[in-house]
Order: sequence, then structure tokens, then C-alpha cells
Amino acid sequence: AEAIARLPRELALRFEFRGPVNSAREWALLQETKKIIGSDDRVQFAPAVMNAEVPAVLASYDVLCCPSVCLEGGPTVAIEAHGVGTPVIGSRIGGLAELVTDGVNGRLTPPGDVVTLAGVLREIAADPVGTVDIWRRSLPRARTMDDIAADYLALYRV
Repeated sequence: AEAIARLPRELALRFEFRGPVNSAREWALLQETKKIIGSDDRVQFAPAVMNAEVPAVLASYDVLCCPSVCLEGGPTVAIEAHGVGTPVIGSRIGGLAELVTDGVNGRLTPPGDVVTLAGVLREIAADPVGTVDIWRRSLPRARTMDDIAADYLALYRV
């Protein structure tokens, strides 16, 4: 939200915040995010996605933005995004740093660096063909559970 708030209002981008709100802490975070965004009509807030709808929702996005500030193993949502052909912008931390090759199939920014994230969003708006379209063509093939099982079998084969 802080990165979006730094962008000029005339910048042609749309943003969607999505996710469950199941606790008082999550409700407070949602309210704080809305306060940061203010009256920016480029931003929408949507409810959590039902499991069956995840692929279609992720495929409808030009880019998935995962600006994590703490270590995440997957994150699964980024793997799912790649699986449906959607590039990811994320923090250079944890599993995202292994999934995304910066500038090749998405972008990585330092965790918590809203200035750099805002710059990446500005870059996408200025040249979607030279960023998002190129990233999409460079996404890795989605790994299946069969691939993962085969890796484990090879690893533990005696």
C-alpha cells in the first residue's frame, strides 16, 4: 500500500488487495491499508479466493505482487501464479528469491523497500510489453507433485 501511495494518481495501473480477514488483527491491518490507499480508485479490495477459483483469479492478473517482509518457504501463491503463467514481483527473501529470477521472469526487491517496489510498479506501467510480456515468456515450467516426489526418491535412493 505504501508503494502504491507513492505513485502518481495518473499512472495507468490497477491494484487488487485480496485475502481473508479472520481476526481482529487482520481487520486492523485491512483498515490501515485502506487508510494508506485513501481514495485511490485504481485500488480494489476483494475477499479471499475459494480454492477452486485460485487458478482463474491468478491467471487474470498481469502480475502477482508478494512483497513479503518475513521468510516464506514457498510461497505457494507464487508457485501457483507461475503455474498459470502469471509473473511475480516479490521480496528477495526465502522461497521467492529461488522462484523468481530478477528481471528475467519477474522482479525482486529488498524486503520492506517501498521506494524500490514503487519504482518497479512505475517501470511496469511505463513498459508492460518490455516487462510483463517478456517475463511471462520466461517463466519456468510448473513443477508437479510427481516432479517433487521424483526428486525426493533420487535424493534418498541408496
